[in-house]
Amino acid sequence: MGLENLPIQEIDQISIRILMDNTTDFLLTNSTHAIRPPLVRDEKFILPPPIAEHGFSALISISISEQNTGSSFLFDTGVSENSVIHNADVFGIDFGKVDGIILSHGHFDHFAGLVNVLKRISSSPRKTGNHSINIFTHPDAFLTRWEIFPDGKKAKSPVLDEQQLQHLGAKIHKNTDVRCLPSDEFLC
Repeated sequence: MGLENLPIQEIDQISIRILMDNTTDFLLTNSTHAIRPPLVRDEKFILPPPIAEHGFSALISISISEQNTGSSFLFDTGVSENSVIHNADVFGIDFGKVDGIILSHGHFDHFAGLVNVLKRISSSPRKTGNHSINIFTHPDAFLTRWEIFPDGKKAKSPVLDEQQLQHLGAKIHKNTDVRCLPSDEFLC
């Protein structure tokens, strides 16, 4: 069956939890559309606090009540090896419940935490055995990139190592377009 013949699946709810972004503001209050983690518990500051850094990561959770199912996808993994894991621990997020990882593109500020996230997922009691974790990305995410600065200096950017990811249990899906949400029934 081609993608053009698949019915669009209705979802009931989608939630997005930002795990990493360029800023953090402990004093922002909750709103209708944003629930912030608590700053204080039992009249004490909750420590350690979440950290911010260049890059991005979010946990996307999708609920479909008609089928009584749901899925969670980690979207990008930040610029450093452990910051997304640190923030997930602060927010009480269990990476063992992640159904897949979506990489938006191959810049290291969106994938540098991937190796350690995969190690965390593989050590989760829910993911033991030969269970692989699906990674969805464009094939160009694996290209070698260079940063060329205005003064002419250049630096080779970190590169995603496909073999290393597979060794850590990743099943890589290289997609050039997206027409549906990944699922067990159909890997877009």
